[in-house]
Amino acid sequence: GNVTTAYNSTLQRYEGKFNANAANYLRKNLAAEPSILNQMGDGYAWEVYCRVPNTTPGSVRPIGYEMSSYGGGLHLRNAEQHLAWQTFTSGYNSGGTYEKPGWRWVYSELPVNYTHYIAVYDRKSGRSSFYENGVLVDNHPITRKEGEAFVWAPGAWVAVGGNATNWYRANLNCSSPFNGDIAIARFWGKPLTAADVNSLYTAASTTSQ
Repeated sequence: GNVTTAYNSTLQRYEGKFNANAANYLRKNLAAEPSILNQMGDGYAWEVYCRVPNTTPGSVRPIGYEMSSYGGGLHLRNAEQHLAWQTFTSGYNSGGTYEKPGWRWVYSELPVNYTHYIAVYDRKSGRSSFYENGVLVDNHPITRKEGEAFVWAPGAWVAVGGNATNWYRANLNCSSPFNGDIAIARFWGKPLTAADVNSLYTAASTTSQ
């Protein structure tokens, strides 16, 4: 899609301008890059620095991903002024069947001002963690629903500005298209530490408005 960018002199960086258009988002399919998926198997993190134009953005995702139709990322919903996060997409039960993990809902004001979010999946420590503006606000043990590897799949889409749904067809629109601005959106191929998170938040917010 076509995503407009503009320079934000206060942040001293470019920002993506998203207008809730399901055709305008950024995506990449990692299914053809198993080395990246293998690297993410032991741990990874996603980071996004974003804002919405008002307190009623609908139901939107500034960052999202799909692995064989199971999704994760950051989800903002105005109904309860809640946001939800997820670090993994699916796992195996003892019988070998897929099971979809639930989203972790956190009560928080929606980001009408730029807000920094990071979620960390760390298989070796056995925990997933969620940070807002450098502060740990939620974490939970990794269960069987969060499998031991970021598995290869026919479609493994990562997306900015929406959720890369319909993983098997690259030409379809996203779901939950974002309405707002995104100044930072990154996936890290390692589980970030608390010190890493604090450093990234400081770097993002030094000139924040």
